[in-house]
Amino acid sequence: MEHNHLGVPSDSATRTSIWTSVWTAAFLGLVVYAVGIINEITSYTLNDYGIYPREIGGLPGIAVSWAIHGSPAHLMNNALPLVILGAFVAVHGQSTYIKTTVFVVAVSGILVWLVGKPALHLGASGIVFGYFGYLLSRGLLERSALAVALAFFAVLLYGGILIGVLPGQEGVSWESHLFGFIAGAVAGRYFPRRIRQQPRFRVIDGSG
Repeated sequence: MEHNHLGVPSDSATRTSIWTSVWTAAFLGLVVYAVGIINEITSYTLNDYGIYPREIGGLPGIAVSWAIHGSPAHLMNNALPLVILGAFVAVHGQSTYIKTTVFVVAVSGILVWLVGKPALHLGASGIVFGYFGYLLSRGLLERSALAVALAFFAVLLYGGILIGVLPGQEGVSWESHLFGFIAGAVAGRYFPRRIRQQPRFRVIDGSG
């Protein structure tokens, strides 16, 4: 990455990093849309590959259910935050984005299969909640200006989704949301890539 004489990333390097992050996240969004089109054309036969807890036939869903949505509305609700929050995570580095995504998919999927309610669990919302959890975790742990800003905008744009972790919502896989959020927060602790050359917020004694 290019830096100026103060050691701060140059404008051109920053723009390149931002666009790389956007395209990285957009690719996953394109995958979800492509699967959605195929699913609709085939009269939603792909729904059979969702997670059905404690059923052997539901095990493949741990790996693929995130890409499958039960309706166009379901797909639309998940696609935009998947790309936006994913781009925020990708700012921390492409390898961090990939590791976080795989970790959230695996952990949330396994836990849903183990303890989820007996219903078909589909959709990318677990990843969305995972990205949200990651961004909050990094903002709190890293406390660089950019990490805090990314966490702030995540809350500003999608803070209301946290109600989705509460049980008892009809037709909602709150287990996917809760386990995805927890997995993302854990990833923020163990998969950090500190955003360098950013001022770090710290507490100072103002009594003097």
